[in-house]
Amino acid sequence: MLLHGLGITADLNWSPAYADLCQRFRVVAPDLPGHGRGIRPWPKFSLEKCADHMVALADWLGIDKFIACGYSMGSLVAQLIWRRHPHRVSALVLGATSRNFLGSPTERLISSLSPAFTLAARSNPVLRSLHADVFGTRYLNDIDAESRRYVRAEMSLTSMSTVAAALVAVAEFTSHTWIGDVDIPVSVLVTTKDSVVPPGRQMKLADAIPHATVVTVEGDHGVHLGPHEVGEDSHGDGERQAERSRAQERRRAVDLSSRCHRVPRLPAAGAMRPRSRRRRLASRAAAQRPSPRSGRALRRPRPSRRHRADSPARAPGRPAARRCRGRWPGAPRRA
Repeated sequence: MLLHGLGITADLNWSPAYADLCQRFRVVAPDLPGHGRGIRPWPKFSLEKCADHMVALADWLGIDKFIACGYSMGSLVAQLIWRRHPHRVSALVLGATSRNFLGSPTERLISSLSPAFTLAARSNPVLRSLHADVFGTRYLNDIDAESRRYVRAEMSLTSMSTVAAALVAVAEFTSHTWIGDVDIPVSVLVTTKDSVVPPGRQMKLADAIPHATVVTVEGDHGVHLGPHEVGEDSHGDGERQAERSRAQERRRAVDLSSRCHRVPRLPAAGAMRPRSRRRRLASRAAAQRPSPRSGRALRRPRPSRRHRADSPARAPGRPAARRCRGRWPGAPRRA
């Protein structure tokens, strides 16, 4: 089960790995609540509820045990899945994450301001219209224009209020008191050039788990959006690395319309024209039939636009005739 990071979607976070993982595993990549195409968020975003929701999803899919693979905030959800449902997890993969996010002054400042920003994002119409792509532009420097459009389209599916509420939940998370009790296989993915989660704090998470396997990746926190280099301990042969790079380039060339949010396609304009024309002619014919009581037509047909355009112009100084329902300039008045 692949768990994505804050403000993005599962496809944006994990799509480069789909092809390789599907060859050996059954892959489930859901969008977390409030993110992307996931379910609506709760009044208060909770990582614990996200963990329970992932286990409920596994129950619905008939999955007894699974490997919880998380990236950034998804790693926090993976840790909580083991904490709350240890019998459901067979292994953990924790990428670009830490035991808590209250170490630096900047993180403490963000955690203190996030509740107020969440309330403002929900009540202010201007902030409510913003999306997660506002904060995601820092990761769009080293990718091409097509990938840039795809990233913005995926991040625009998550509202700014959800991002702010998730920031509050991330700031309140800590696992330093129990993460060392994990008794299942664990792999820790360390991004060596990460500017969001410092590599030193990622290594502290790995050191807190005695039997953890460390895998290093040369890249920033948004390394999943572009090419990267894996550490020597996880290298395959050169041919497989080249094939993986070519597969990644082919995935980038996929049409964006097939990966973005689909809008129901309306029928062509010409497809509705014959039917609406028949209905219009039938209503005109019904209106011109004489009434069974008075013997007069129910209403006069409205003149067409061409008839109005061909009507003679009024003489200078003559007041324009008043247009009303069933009459046009020059029409005889009723007796």
